[in-house]
Amino acid sequence: MNIRLSLKLVFFTFMTAFAAAMAYAFFVLSFEFYVQGADDNMAELLIETARDSDLGNRTTIETLGFTITRNWQDIPERFRVRNPEPPTERYQLREFAEFDRPNAGPYEVNYVLMVQEDGGAPIYIAKSLTELGMDMAEPAIGPYDSAILIAVFSAAAFSLLLIWTLRVLVKPLEDLQAWAGALTIDNLEMPAPSFRFREFSSLAEIVRRSLYSVSKALSNEREFLQFASHELRSPLTAMRSNVDLLKLSQADAGAAPNAVLQRIERATLTMTELVQTLLWLSRDDEREIETEGVSLSELTEEVVAELDYLREGKPLDVRVETDPHEVVASRSAARIALSNLVRNAFQHSEAGTVSIRQTGPAVRITNPHDPQPATRSNDLGFGLGTRLINRLSDRFGWQFESTAEMSEFTAQIVFSD
Repeated sequence: MNIRLSLKLVFFTFMTAFAAAMAYAFFVLSFEFYVQGADDNMAELLIETARDSDLGNRTTIETLGFTITRNWQDIPERFRVRNPEPPTERYQLREFAEFDRPNAGPYEVNYVLMVQEDGGAPIYIAKSLTELGMDMAEPAIGPYDSAILIAVFSAAAFSLLLIWTLRVLVKPLEDLQAWAGALTIDNLEMPAPSFRFREFSSLAEIVRRSLYSVSKALSNEREFLQFASHELRSPLTAMRSNVDLLKLSQADAGAAPNAVLQRIERATLTMTELVQTLLWLSRDDEREIETEGVSLSELTEEVVAELDYLREGKPLDVRVETDPHEVVASRSAARIALSNLVRNAFQHSEAGTVSIRQTGPAVRITNPHDPQPATRSNDLGFGLGTRLINRLSDRFGWQFESTAEMSEFTAQIVFSD
């Protein structure tokens, strides 16, 4: 299943998750830095107090809630219970807190630290901070919960800001998409509207100009085909009229029709049919073109005879096998298809045998094949002829296929009965 993602949704989800993670990390780190700063201040206070206190000959003194002693056993028991062994590293702060319920602030925090001057005996100092915040209202939630809530609220605020930003940025893009989808040939000449941001407006103008250029090129091409087909009708009509006059003059003189005159007449009729068919194709006209019963065997032999001049000067043999069969089709369209197949076979074969076999509604042509593309590199007719056959096959429901092997090229077209 092909899932179509929304750029706006993906961007919003990613940025919201990123903001929540960053907010949580920021406030957790802030809390950790706050605790570390408080510990550093307490360690500095204990060190300075120990240095300023003169024990003299005394082992232990207590002043302002501090216990300063040279003997670890004189430290209050609650410290020694949590710290059975005395500190061995100078100025390393040990602390432990007492809580009466989870997710609440401590009701007591105990600190102990060892001070040892150079060459002197170690001095232990302990301080207990009790009744913390007794004069203040007890917070309803703990510090970590507060950090989480702040992170959530920060992410929510960021999401609202992101929604507004997306609306500002994506709305013009959606308008651009709707405008591009509504473009037609009729409104391509109108300048592109403004989409708030210069980049979107420039993109819209580029799209309009590109489509306008393509439309203009297609229009010119179609116009050229129509003009060419229209202009060809006049000389073709003149040729046919003059052929008729020649036939009448020969008939009045009692002479037999000239064979050359007959070929001219057939050529003009063929050209008229071809022009009409090409004009019909260029218009993409959905109306049905006139069809009739066409003897495929006769048409095949006729096309081969007309194009026989293409193999002049070449050691090229032609084998034609036909089977009497009639199909209902457009004679001119069938002639175009067969003419292109035979022309390609004659033009692109230098020597050998060209086999043309018509069996029922199928015509199969096999000719020698040169694997080197240089023989066809400058021949545009080859590609155009194949494209024209494919287009005719699509319009009339014929079956066309071609295969190229190392030394032989085979093309087959099957006309629908």
